[in-house]
Amino acid sequence: MADMERDSVRFEDICFEPLAHPEPEYSGKDLLTYDNSLERLRNAGYERHPRPAEAFSLQIANLEGKLTGQQRAVANDMSSSFGEWLSAAIKRKGNTLIVYFDPQGLVWDGSRYTPKNFTCSEKRNFPLAASIPSSTPIDLVRFSPELVAAMYGRPFRQLPPEIRDSGKPQLYLPPDGLIRPVGLSYFNYGFDSGNYLRVSRGCNPVGAKKSGKANLKRKTSPTPPEETLSPQLIRKYLQDHPDVVEDYLTSHPDQRLELAVQELLSSSASVAERLTDARQAQEVVKAFERKQRALASSGDADGDGTERFGMLEYDD
Repeated sequence: MADMERDSVRFEDICFEPLAHPEPEYSGKDLLTYDNSLERLRNAGYERHPRPAEAFSLQIANLEGKLTGQQRAVANDMSSSFGEWLSAAIKRKGNTLIVYFDPQGLVWDGSRYTPKNFTCSEKRNFPLAASIPSSTPIDLVRFSPELVAAMYGRPFRQLPPEIRDSGKPQLYLPPDGLIRPVGLSYFNYGFDSGNYLRVSRGCNPVGAKKSGKANLKRKTSPTPPEETLSPQLIRKYLQDHPDVVEDYLTSHPDQRLELAVQELLSSSASVAERLTDARQAQEVVKAFERKQRALASSGDADGDGTERFGMLEYDD
């Protein structure tokens, strides 16, 4: 375990296992079920698989030439795998896609993945167009901007051209009602739920307690309950993270600020997790401040500002 920890390669706040788990007999990479892969990486001292945005952020940085030699080696090894497991599972429920991050308790029973004492660290719901079918690859551009940002770490239009234009990433959804773990697609920059065997790579968030065999049966807290979102809490978050909504509004030019904020707040377990794209709202905060000053000077507290910025109003 000491060698594994020493050899881990850090990118941003994640320490990656430098090489996907090999299959010595065939001089290739071992293919494991999700539950066996999770057990394997924890025995090796890692906490979990990389989350989708963590894996894609590494791949994106590689395409943009922003990695060190060691980081580039990890990214290249990842892209040459036969699809690696990610720390996520998905389930379709009609016109909603449910994404479970850091799932545990998905067990392969020989024909399907079955939840047994299932837990996750976060559960998010994303809208699906009724025209999007299951069990077939679908172009990424057809999915909601919120889903793309959550899984890739940035909006679709900010993806490198190698992904956005040339890579033509696709997503593969499970049949309605079935939950499946997901992994990287091996033929493009997408992800899918179509395979029950994949390549195994572990990672540790920086500062996280290292896992090991003794910790395999530790309990994980269930998905946290929804938090009450007061206007004060929303405004405070926007002030603390002054670029959260700008890009969303840019990509939705006809959408009012109030609706944009509602969209961003609609699918996660806390304000900090709902407004995750921390490069998007400086202009929103500035606009809010300008509007508040204008209202204060005009005395029109019940005018246009109340209608457009009502969701962000608060009492000191």
